[in-house]
Amino acid sequence: MNESSKNVGISCLNQSKNPLSSVFSRCLLGSALIVNPLISHAAKVTELKPVVVQSDKDKAAISKDASTVKGSTATKSALSLAETPAVVSVAKSDDLEFKGASSLSEATHYMAGITPDSRGGVVSRYDMFTIRGFSSNNNYWNGLSLMYDNWYLYPQLDNSILDRIEILKGPASVLYGNAAPGGLVNMVSKEPSFKSKNEIGVKLGNYNLRELSGDFTGGIGSSDFSYRLIALGRTEDGQAKTTEAERVVLAPSLKWEPSDKTSLTVRALYQNDPKSGSYGSAPSKGSLYSNPLGQLEPDFYDGDTNFEKFNREQRSLGYSLRHEFKNGITFKQNARVMNSKVDYESIYGSGLQADNHTLTRYSIYSYESMDTQTIDNQLSGILETGKVKHHLLVGLDYQNMDAHLNTGYGSAPTLDIFNPNNSQVTHAGIMSSMYSITKREIKAKQVGTYLQDQMKWDNFVVMAGTRYDQYDGSEVANGTKTKVNQNHVSSRLGALYTFDSGIAPFISYSESFEPQSGSGYDGKAFKPTTGQQIELGTKYNSPNKKVSLTASVFDLKKQNITATDPAHTGYKIQSGEAQSKGFEMEANFTPVDRFDVALTYTALDMEYTKGDNKGKTPTWVADKTASLWGQYAFTSGVKLGGGARYVGETYVDAANTGKTPGYTLYDASASYKTKMMDKSVLFNLSVHNLTDERYVSGCYSTSWCWFGKPRTVEAGMKVEL
Repeated sequence: MNESSKNVGISCLNQSKNPLSSVFSRCLLGSALIVNPLISHAAKVTELKPVVVQSDKDKAAISKDASTVKGSTATKSALSLAETPAVVSVAKSDDLEFKGASSLSEATHYMAGITPDSRGGVVSRYDMFTIRGFSSNNNYWNGLSLMYDNWYLYPQLDNSILDRIEILKGPASVLYGNAAPGGLVNMVSKEPSFKSKNEIGVKLGNYNLRELSGDFTGGIGSSDFSYRLIALGRTEDGQAKTTEAERVVLAPSLKWEPSDKTSLTVRALYQNDPKSGSYGSAPSKGSLYSNPLGQLEPDFYDGDTNFEKFNREQRSLGYSLRHEFKNGITFKQNARVMNSKVDYESIYGSGLQADNHTLTRYSIYSYESMDTQTIDNQLSGILETGKVKHHLLVGLDYQNMDAHLNTGYGSAPTLDIFNPNNSQVTHAGIMSSMYSITKREIKAKQVGTYLQDQMKWDNFVVMAGTRYDQYDGSEVANGTKTKVNQNHVSSRLGALYTFDSGIAPFISYSESFEPQSGSGYDGKAFKPTTGQQIELGTKYNSPNKKVSLTASVFDLKKQNITATDPAHTGYKIQSGEAQSKGFEMEANFTPVDRFDVALTYTALDMEYTKGDNKGKTPTWVADKTASLWGQYAFTSGVKLGGGARYVGETYVDAANTGKTPGYTLYDASASYKTKMMDKSVLFNLSVHNLTDERYVSGCYSTSWCWFGKPRTVEAGMKVEL
């Protein structure tokens, strides 16, 4: 990006004192400078066709050009990404399978705006990353929140059941309520299809990976019903020595389509993770920094095999209903009930002693169960006023959670990190050492109403929305009850204009909120934390569909962060603020037939601007990230791909006493599709961290650092029956 385009973005974002209409008009015209230096002027395209809402019988798969995705996370509507004044990254199931990405975390490796793998390859039981500098803890599945209890019962879905993953960048509370300011993740399930396809797969790899899967779909006779059944079993060794990971998935679904105006899809899921590796870490001396006694290996394990457990079960039942009335109004309803539980036991490191080899350790257990109910009701329709077409959306959603926890903390023997004995304790002995035991009941309920109007006039799109949320939460801990009762109004406003060349500058303003528990010295309950973002960017989609690009600059702030009360010892006030400013770019292009290239780049400047850590940058936030991926599909059925991904420096701790160095990793994939005994067969090979780089992906403090994942090699085969 040249200096003129930088100046346009910065001057626009600094015009907060100007009337909003003036800011929008100036920025929309100026933002085209972001992309003009990057592409040549394309031939004129034909006039845009009216937006058409596809029926549910249309093929649900995403085309190669992600800009054509409709019903996206960004709008809950039929507006394509190319016409949406927001930034959304999309990862499709076929691409994830080819690259060997088996988790949400791995799916983010080639996306802009994300610092991946906060806790390296050791911690695979959770998907941990930051979006535009902020942690993402409240993910969505088919547009409904995967609520969690803020302890250890954090839901995780296997990629095998997903059609795509969409990540909306920036605040998203206008449609979803409680959400982190950095962005929102929505995972979309694979749908039943009337086209019959029965597939069995097997996968083997290093770390003793063994996996068997099946995907069966088709119509039921000549009826209006179609089905899908996805099943998977996987076992492998964890990165930390002595640990293992296991998973069982069963996901049946049934779809009823009596007409192109009505559909009902019912989905069920059972997922069990009897073992899930380790949640442990490594001290910075010996991992990030040099240790005079030697260096640790990436398979370092700080726990004990006799007190290591993570057994998570997830059960859900839900449905998606859609009906279009004769007057053109469409009603949609998504609902899901979910029951989850986890038994967690662990011994963990908590600091290296002065002798540089003795690790202080503690123990923890947490037995948790959680029931959630979520429902989202939508009414949408089109209203024309002169030359302006209004895509109106009205919604009411409800979220409810009831969780029960039994948690204890205790002591544990030390560990010699260079001569470790990982089998020192007995289960009974550790349980008897627990000195802090708490039984909790946590409840949370959110009710939100929202309104959105997408106004389209020729090539000009304006999107405006507002939402009101009422949040009620409570926690009873050993008989002591605390409550949170908060409400908030969130808004969004955006505009986009598509020129005949395919260039589409846009600008948007969006807000977020997150409930905040606690109170200050005066006894008044804290307010929700709030976020605001101004974003200025440009999208480009070439007439021949061989080039698509999104580039933007953004200024994102989060307020009401708790900080130390300088006037009252031991109390907090909401004086903290964090600011994230950056440039983000994603490009996809096809320089020659059958050769696809994807490029991403992010530059991020984030710090606390007020409060305890003023002037400091949070951990797990890289200053720069970049990636390049290319793949070529031969006519013989062979496809080859490879990529490089760079993650820049991150700070070691909240005080910014040091940095983890940036790292570059290389990946490669290959597949071959052929016929064997009249059956379609697909062979796949993927290698992550091709050069087996030893690196630390992130630290939370000098006591807790995490090694990145060493080289992994996976080979698979799928056969269509």
